[in-house]
Amino acid sequence: MIFKRSNGEFRETDRVTRFKLVKSGKNWLRAATSNFGLLKVIRGQVEETVVAEVREDAVSAKSRHLVKGILVAAAVLSATTVANTTFADEVGNEVVSSSTAVSAPSTSPEAAPLTEEGSKEVLAPQNETATETQPSATSSSEVVESAVASDDKAILEQNASEAALLNQIAEKYASNHQNAEQKAAIKEAVAKVQSELPAKEASTNSGENAPSYAEQRSRLNKSVDDMMETLKVAGFNGNTTVNGAPAISAQLAPISTSTSGSVATNPVISDANGATIEDAAFNKAGYALDPNADRFTFGVWQFLKTNHATGAKTNFDYYATLAVDRSAITGSVSANPDVYLRIVKKSDGSEVYTRTLKAGESNISLPSYITNNNSDVTNTLTYAAANGTNPGNVTFSLVNANLEYETLQIRDTNYPGNEGEDKQNVQTSVPYAKADQTTYYRVVDSSKYTEGQTYTPTGNETVLASYTQTGLAGQQFTASNNREIAGYKQVAATTDSTQKTSGILGKGVVGQKLVELQGGANHYYVKRISEIVDTDGSTVTKFYALDPSQVNNFATSDIGTEDVSKYTLIYTSKVNKAAEEWKADETKVTKVNSKNGDYYIEVSETAGSKSLIISGWSSTTETDTYKQMDGTLHTYPRPFKGAPSTSLTPAGAGNNSYNVIAGKVPVIQAEGSVADDPTAPNGKVYSNLKGYASFSNNYSIPTAIKPSTDVNYYFVKSDVKGNVFVHYKDTEGTTLKNSVTDEDQQPINKHYDTVVDNRPQTIEKDGKTYELVPAGNYTVGEVDDQGHLKSSDPTTGEVAEQDKNVTYIYKLKEEPKGNVYVHYVDTEGKTIKSDVTDEKAQPVDKDYDTVVDNRPQEIEFEGKTYKLVPAGNYTVGEVDDQGHLKSTDPTTGKVIEGDKNVTYVYKVKEEPKGNVYVHYVDTEGKTIKSDVTDEKAQPVDKDYDAVVDNRPQEIEFEGKTYELVPAGNYTVGEVDKEGHLKSTDPTTGKVIEGDKNVTYVYKLKETPAEPKKGEVIITYVDENGKEIEKPRQDTPNSPYDTPYNTTEEGEKPNTIKTPDGKTYKIVPKGDYPVGKVDEDGHLESSDPVKGKVDKPKSTITYVYKEVKETPAEPKGNVYVHYVDTEGKTIKSDVTDEDAQPVDKDYDTVVDNRPQEIEF
Repeated sequence: MIFKRSNGEFRETDRVTRFKLVKSGKNWLRAATSNFGLLKVIRGQVEETVVAEVREDAVSAKSRHLVKGILVAAAVLSATTVANTTFADEVGNEVVSSSTAVSAPSTSPEAAPLTEEGSKEVLAPQNETATETQPSATSSSEVVESAVASDDKAILEQNASEAALLNQIAEKYASNHQNAEQKAAIKEAVAKVQSELPAKEASTNSGENAPSYAEQRSRLNKSVDDMMETLKVAGFNGNTTVNGAPAISAQLAPISTSTSGSVATNPVISDANGATIEDAAFNKAGYALDPNADRFTFGVWQFLKTNHATGAKTNFDYYATLAVDRSAITGSVSANPDVYLRIVKKSDGSEVYTRTLKAGESNISLPSYITNNNSDVTNTLTYAAANGTNPGNVTFSLVNANLEYETLQIRDTNYPGNEGEDKQNVQTSVPYAKADQTTYYRVVDSSKYTEGQTYTPTGNETVLASYTQTGLAGQQFTASNNREIAGYKQVAATTDSTQKTSGILGKGVVGQKLVELQGGANHYYVKRISEIVDTDGSTVTKFYALDPSQVNNFATSDIGTEDVSKYTLIYTSKVNKAAEEWKADETKVTKVNSKNGDYYIEVSETAGSKSLIISGWSSTTETDTYKQMDGTLHTYPRPFKGAPSTSLTPAGAGNNSYNVIAGKVPVIQAEGSVADDPTAPNGKVYSNLKGYASFSNNYSIPTAIKPSTDVNYYFVKSDVKGNVFVHYKDTEGTTLKNSVTDEDQQPINKHYDTVVDNRPQTIEKDGKTYELVPAGNYTVGEVDDQGHLKSSDPTTGEVAEQDKNVTYIYKLKEEPKGNVYVHYVDTEGKTIKSDVTDEKAQPVDKDYDTVVDNRPQEIEFEGKTYKLVPAGNYTVGEVDDQGHLKSTDPTTGKVIEGDKNVTYVYKVKEEPKGNVYVHYVDTEGKTIKSDVTDEKAQPVDKDYDAVVDNRPQEIEFEGKTYELVPAGNYTVGEVDKEGHLKSTDPTTGKVIEGDKNVTYVYKLKETPAEPKKGEVIITYVDENGKEIEKPRQDTPNSPYDTPYNTTEEGEKPNTIKTPDGKTYKIVPKGDYPVGKVDEDGHLESSDPVKGKVDKPKSTITYVYKEVKETPAEPKGNVYVHYVDTEGKTIKSDVTDEDAQPVDKDYDTVVDNRPQEIEF
């Protein structure tokens, strides 16, 4: 048995449970079927069951482990989601557990602690860390989405447990539903689910005719779906609230449990085996309990007004709730826990007022809006502390002279009999009690036992084992079920059908008393004291009225005590069985005298009535006489109108304008008119006198809650022993392995389990390996999902007198094979290349490597080139430095049975680009010119040349001239002959991806001495030295030694035409008037035609002579025209002869005279 601590108490939290839960902070929420989520909320000592509608697509629900469509209701109760697995017990009890997968239930009570990191075993207990001390945000664990075949039985049991719990919720909803047709439909659907729930015996029956677990699950799931749909049609949107009130509020684990006994039981004695304790359902339309689940709401009050003339009652728009911390209910009658008062506006459910009441506080006034701000009413509230004998109680009075304002008790967990009563003054006791419920497993009294006959318990039986659960008084309990005990047989007893296996936990013990009416003006000085008189919780209720003789002795200390020394006993009820409503057996009036005999009270009972009528005190000696209009005189005993001072009571005078004892209105009553009559005893005359008919009040007898009920199961010792043998065969029935004795001469009813230790997964025989077969039909017979031959005895069960034989079936094991597939996607997950099979049907454990041959660096797809991405996070997921999607299988490893899938991720390859920058520095490295971009974002491998256009010979900087340095070593580094800093990128080359940087180095230019300069001029003259062409400058002002050549093209033309139309031709070698001319036509007396500048001005002269031209030969043209008779051109002119010598023959007929013309 596993417990967790909560506020000093221990509560069981571990059962064989497989619900689907979500965790949010400290809260575990559980999902349910169809479109409804069934949630379990744990807050401290409180667990609540809540069903709320959720969307079917909220979470994937493929798992066979869950009833069809079980979903996480994340939105309900602000839950964030995390999937864990747990299981319901057979009566639908929800208990928190957690597991990463469903496996067959284990019988071992031992298990490793379960943390939020997960668990290996379903039965792993949930430790305190997992359930109580984790305030962090949502943690996560995925439910396994496929179940092995061997889970079918466990899954059916799980489905059944969930269906049973949903059935309970449906029944509760139907019980309060108003539409008769829909109510009937719900009940029919519930009955259908109930009919599909497998009996405990049937669920473990492995006989040949038993329906398969899968078939049973299918039928059960359909009936559950149909029932949930019927509920939805009937307006059920979840039971978080019904008409504004929580529909189910359940503490689904007891405050604590304990066990006794050392015998071996099945289930183990620490297993609850169906035992539950939960809060009683609260389904009062329009009202809600305190929403703080750590509190226990023990009272709900509705404020109202009564019209005494018509009897009509009008509820105000406000009600109050009273609650205490659950942890404060310790079982001590002396406890005085804080009481949390809430006032709720009924029309919208809003909480408009809160107050924490401390024990001993009195004369508290609540806001006047609870009674519509009416001015004729006040209120007062008192919390009387516990005194060690009686618990604390809260009293509330609505004070009005006409007694029109009342409080209706909607909920009173200590005395439910008060529910439905409305009074001017209400009182409810503060919860304090805890109660035990024990299930005993006993050996019969052998002297009274006869084999084969139903056993009648004697009270002398010996206890073999017991299971005790503790809860709060007033909660509902379900007892633990019967168990198998090794070496003993179950015995039918006469009490089996009569004992209460479920009911309400009692709140006290024999002799305990509860003072309900405290005394005081607000209760007309009457005490109602109920006393528990037997162990069944039966009560006797007594009424005491303040004696007239003690009026002046009354004190505030008399309020709320069992001291009745100043009171007179006026009525004692019959014994009222717990949980039964009291009704009067006969109609009668009982007259009771005061202590001195001078007054009496009448107590009236009416057969079948649920209440008494108690009058006020009337005199035994004094009378009042009144005259009727018919002249008759009527005499009545005089009412006793004396009472203690109203200042001594919590209600004050307002709630009883006459301040009398027991009765209500001590004035004469009459029907019709009243007139003055001086002859009458009091000067008045009446019609239809009724006496003091209103001098009385109604008092009810409370219904007591039955205490915890012990449940007993009986056994007889058995010396009979039995065996369990396990056999191993192949599908043909051939024995593969020697039989094993699982249990040897063990007591009957001892639990056996052949699965845990005698069901090997494989068997070796004759060098071959055999493995358990899957479920199916074979030559040997039908086999279930445990590999168990269904026609043999069950794999688990109890030892019987006759031997049990369990057979497992095996087949030859095939060598497992596996595949490795490689996938190629872009960063968005889109496939860009067909999948590749890296390994096909290869043996398990063979090495594979997708990197070496199936990880291309680039992929061509749809005209684009893709390349592997670098490590990082992408839309598709996280990728490692191999371009491998980490969420897929590793790139290298070993083949497994089944498939491995490796995915590589690519992105579109961008064409690489690069830049070339040129820098200019002096010999010290100082920049003397802004950088120049030689190439900007150019394709890789493009040629660049930083010399041709970006290597100036000189640079002007800060008014100085810098020139490229010659090769050498400088402060900035070594420089080549191009003035290029060798440590930087080359001056020419190819663009790379990225940048290249070329640096040229300069030095300050020295200013040289001014050199001698000269020019070279060419002149053109005739034979006589006359200039015929303007001179031409061959070489401008240039330094000496500058080469020149005047024979270059255009400088020494062969002919020259002058502006006057004359033509000159260069002369041949010879003597002319101008002087001697060489073979170049060069006047030898002038400077050489070629040479170097050696003087300020050199002149080279060329000599020409005039040339006489022959007259041009005359030429002529012949044109042919074509016209009509009117002279209109009908064809374009034709040139028959163009610029031909004079006298040349022409003939236009032969080729330019067409016979016809188209025009």
